[in-house]
Amino acid sequence: YQEGRGLTLMLTQGRIEQTDVSAPERWVNTDFKQYQFFIPLEDSQASSERSIEEMDNRELRREIASLKSKGLPSPIQACQIQLRWALAVTPLLFALLGIPLAIRLQRGGRSIGFGLSLLIVVIYYVMIMGGTALGQRGSWPPWIAVWAGTIILLETAFFFYWRMSRR
Repeated sequence: YQEGRGLTLMLTQGRIEQTDVSAPERWVNTDFKQYQFFIPLEDSQASSERSIEEMDNRELRREIASLKSKGLPSPIQACQIQLRWALAVTPLLFALLGIPLAIRLQRGGRSIGFGLSLLIVVIYYVMIMGGTALGQRGSWPPWIAVWAGTIILLETAFFFYWRMSRR
């Protein structure tokens, strides 16, 4: 082991079997008495390559611009930006939905309210993750795919407010 660089392995009395690059149906066998090879190990702290989740919105926008300049699609990065904003709005959305439901279900008790809350959270999670998957595949535009579940829940909240105001 070489600090910060990688791992050197020394093999003895062996054989390397691999496919031929020019003819993939053929195998190339190499026998050896001693074989040394180096496996580079990347230090996660020293890596300049960051995952999409670790990037901030500015870095994601640069990545999108870079991909577009090469003529490549960028639905995964676009969905990540939209998902961040949609998840930031989620607590407000749940509060908007929870107020009319709490007033309406006041007589039903805590267990019904808790069960309904859990059901709404699961439904929202499935909608937002399903939409994100559709957006990342390019089936839907990223902003529609990610925000569809949020919009549906917001419309549901407004419906309950409307019903509550009619009483």
